Amino acid sequence: MHDLKNPDNGLSDAIPEEFLRAWPKEITLSKGPHKRSSRYRRLTLSREEFITPLTTHEEGEKDGPAISPYPYRNNNRQGINAGEAQWFALDIDDGTPENEIVVSLRLARQCALVVSTFSHMSTETDFFVSEYDEWLEKKPDADADDAEEFMRTRRAGYVEAVCRGAMFAHDDMGKIAIRQIEKNGKTGDGVTVLHAECPKFRIFVPLAEPLGPDGCKRACLALADELGLSCDPKALMPTQVFFLPRYPAGRGKHARVRYVSGNPFDGAAALPTARETKADSPDYADARQRAPLARQSRCPKLFSDDIDALRSAVRAIPHDHRIEMNDWVAMIGAICEETDGSEDGHELVHEWSEKWTGGYDYDETEGVWQRALSNLGKDAKKSGGGTIRQFLSWYAKDWEQPDGFEWGDAPEIDFPDEREFSPEEQKRGSPLQFHYADALHKIREATYLVKDWLFEGQLSAIYGAPGASKTFLALDITLHIALGRSWFEREVKRGVVIYVALEGISGIRKRAEAWCKHHDVELNSLPIVFAEGMLDIRNDKRAVAAIADEAERASERFGLPVRMIVIDTLARAMGGGDENSAGDMGALVAAADLLRKRTRAHLCLIHHEGKDKSRGMRGSSSFLGAVDTAIVVGQSANGAARIEAKLTKQKEGECQRPLRYNLETVSLDRSDEDGDAITSAVVAPSSRIAFDDERVSPRETAALEVLQRLVDHAPYEFDEEDSTPAWIRVRSWRNALEKAGWPDAGNDEMPQNSREKSGRIRTNMEKSSVAQRTTKEHSLRRPDKGTIGPGRRHDNSLTSNTFDVAFMRLKKSLVKKGIIRIEGENVSFTRGIA
Repeated sequence: MHDLKNPDNGLSDAIPEEFLRAWPKEITLSKGPHKRSSRYRRLTLSREEFITPLTTHEEGEKDGPAISPYPYRNNNRQGINAGEAQWFALDIDDGTPENEIVVSLRLARQCALVVSTFSHMSTETDFFVSEYDEWLEKKPDADADDAEEFMRTRRAGYVEAVCRGAMFAHDDMGKIAIRQIEKNGKTGDGVTVLHAECPKFRIFVPLAEPLGPDGCKRACLALADELGLSCDPKALMPTQVFFLPRYPAGRGKHARVRYVSGNPFDGAAALPTARETKADSPDYADARQRAPLARQSRCPKLFSDDIDALRSAVRAIPHDHRIEMNDWVAMIGAICEETDGSEDGHELVHEWSEKWTGGYDYDETEGVWQRALSNLGKDAKKSGGGTIRQFLSWYAKDWEQPDGFEWGDAPEIDFPDEREFSPEEQKRGSPLQFHYADALHKIREATYLVKDWLFEGQLSAIYGAPGASKTFLALDITLHIALGRSWFEREVKRGVVIYVALEGISGIRKRAEAWCKHHDVELNSLPIVFAEGMLDIRNDKRAVAAIADEAERASERFGLPVRMIVIDTLARAMGGGDENSAGDMGALVAAADLLRKRTRAHLCLIHHEGKDKSRGMRGSSSFLGAVDTAIVVGQSANGAARIEAKLTKQKEGECQRPLRYNLETVSLDRSDEDGDAITSAVVAPSSRIAFDDERVSPRETAALEVLQRLVDHAPYEFDEEDSTPAWIRVRSWRNALEKAGWPDAGNDEMPQNSREKSGRIRTNMEKSSVAQRTTKEHSLRRPDKGTIGPGRRHDNSLTSNTFDVAFMRLKKSLVKKGIIRIEGENVSFTRGIA
C-alpha cells in the first residue's frame, strides 16, 4: 500500500483504506471563497469528499478557496462563532524535511495527511527592515551581512539545513537590497534572504473526539511537542483558515502528498499536559522557535572528538532485528551530538544504517539525520556517547578500544529504564495523567473488539483445566477477528492477529486448516501471523520488541490494524518464573502492558485452572486483579455433553451469559505416514434450545426462540454452583411474543375449533365499534371478509383476548413437556435446556 501521492512518481492516487478508517465518516467544517472573506459556509462532507480536494494541487495564485476546521454559527467567521472541530492542521514552515515529519508520525502511530504548501521548497524569504534593525540592536557585535545568524534568531525558526549558507540579496552597488514587500497583509520596506530550498508542509490530523477552539489549540501544541515539531502559532487561531492546495506556475513537480496511517489524535487525553499559550497574540512564539540554533553540541563528549574511536565503536554495533526504530533514531542522534553534525558523522550515520537487515532507505535515514541536526545543541543534558556506550554493552561487549583511547566525562544514560515506557510516555515525562471531574465526559469509552466480551487494547485471560479446549476457543476467536465475521452472533472488528504458539505450532496449523475448511475460507488470505519458539517476556524486553515490530510489519502488509495478540500459554512465557510469586506475575503483567501500549492491540493470555476450581486461575491472585476480562472454559455444569465458556470477570460491564459449544471433527483430506486420515476439531456453537422436535410444534419453537433472546439479554451474575438460566417476567415474554407477531411466526395454524371459540370472545366495545360503522366506511377500511379469521383484528393479527388464550395454552404445554418452569410471575428454561 502506497502512502505517497505525487504527480510525477507514477504511484496510485487511491486513498489507503487504513488511512481513511481513522477519520469520521462525515466531517463538518466551514468553507469560504478566500482568506479575507468573513462569510464561511458550513458544510458536511464525507471523509472522501473532504480529503480528495486536500490532495489535489492546482496551478494558480495562493489566495483562493479556503477551509476552517471550525463550523461557524450563522456562517459568520468569528472566533465567538467557532464550534467544535473534528480535525486540526499544523503548519510546519521551518524547513523540517518531509521524511522527518513522516518518521515522527509513524513513531507516534498518528494518522495524518501531509501536504506541501504554496511556498514549498522556496529559496527566498522576505523580512521587514524593522526586523533586520531590531536584530542589529540586540546583536550590536554581529556581522551586518551575516544572513545565517539573522535567520537563526528570527521568529521563523528555520532548521539549520535552511540557514546554513544563507545570504542577503544585494543591489548593483554590493549593498543589502531594500525593496517594497508585502507580508502578513502589511506592506513596507524589506530585505530578502536567499537560502537553501525550504520544505513547508501542512499536517491535517483527525481528532478522536471533537474539540472547541481552546481545546483544539492546546491539542495542536501537545501533538507538536510529541512529534518534536515546531508549528506556526498563527495556525492555532479560531479564525485561521487554510487554502486548498495550490502551486506557483512551473513548480508542479514539487507538490507532495503523504498518507500516514495510524490512530486519530486523542486531544482530550492530551489536554491536562498541554502547554498554555496565547497563540493569537502577535508577541507569542514557541520557546523552541525563539531559541537560536547553535552550530555545535553543548553536550560533553564521551568519545572526546576521537572520530576514529567513534567510527570503530559504531561499526562494532550490529544493525539487525534487535535494534528497534526508536533505538535507530537515538543512535543517529547520538552520532550527530558526538560529531557536532559534521560530514564525518553524516557519512557514519548512512554507513551504519545501510547495514540494516530489514532494508536500507536513504531518504528516511536522511530525514532522521536532518531532524537530529536541527535539534543539535538544544539540550545540554543529552549524552550522545552514553547511548553508543550502552549499545556496546548490550550488543558488542567484545569491542576493543583503540590504543590510547580514553572515555570522556559525559555521563552515561540509564537506558533500560527508558525502554520500559512507550515513546508517548517518555516524551510527556510522567506516566500519570490527571483528569478533573468536569473533563471526565471527554474521556473515550472503551470500544469493543468482540461485542460484550473483549475490548480493544485490554488484557484478558482464557483459562481452564488441561484439555478443556482453551486453545480451540482462542483460535476460534482470533480467526473470526481476522476474517471480520461475527462470533457467536456477536459483532467483531476485523484486523491483524498475532498468535504466539509456545506449545508447538504443528497442532495449531491443523486446527487453523480445519477451521478454514469448516468455514469455507482460504487460510492464505487471512491477516494472521503465527509464532513459535521460547519466550520470557518478564525479563527479555527484546522479545516484546520483536512481537511489536512484527505486528507493525504485519499491519503494513495487510493494511489493517493489529487487533489481537494471543500468547499460548502464560506458563511458557514466564521463562521459568514462579506463577505463585506476586513479584514474578507482576513483572509479567508489566511486560504485557508494555506490549499492549506498543501495539495498541488486545492481549490474551492462555492460562491453566488451579487444583481448587473455586479459586479460579492457577498461581498468584494478582494476575486476576490485573486482567480486564477473564473467561473460564470447561464442561457444561448442567450435565449436557457440551463445553461452556463463562465470563468470570468483565471490567467494562456485566458478565454475559455463558456460551456453549461442541468440538466438531473435521477431516483435512490428507493422511499421515501410516495412511491414517488426519483430523482436527473446530468450535461448533450448540443449539441454544435442546428438545425433542417430535413433541414440540413449530409455533412452540418460535415462542421458545423469543424466550431465548430475552434470556440472552438478561443481566447475569456468575455463580459457580448455579447454571440455571435467567428468570424472565412472564409478562415480558408475553409482550415480546405479541410484538414479534406470534403465533403466526410458527408454521402450524391454530385448530379450527380454537378459532371458532376464540372468535366468540369479543368485548362490547369492539362489537359497538363495528356496529357504528357505516356500510361505506366498512367497504373502504375493511378487507374482504373471507381474509379475516375469527378472533382477529382487521390487520389479521389476533385480538388481545384471543392472544391471551393462545399464550395460556402455550405455557401449559411447555411446562407439561418439561421445557420451561413458571414460579409466580417468572419463567425460565428448566436445567439442561439452555
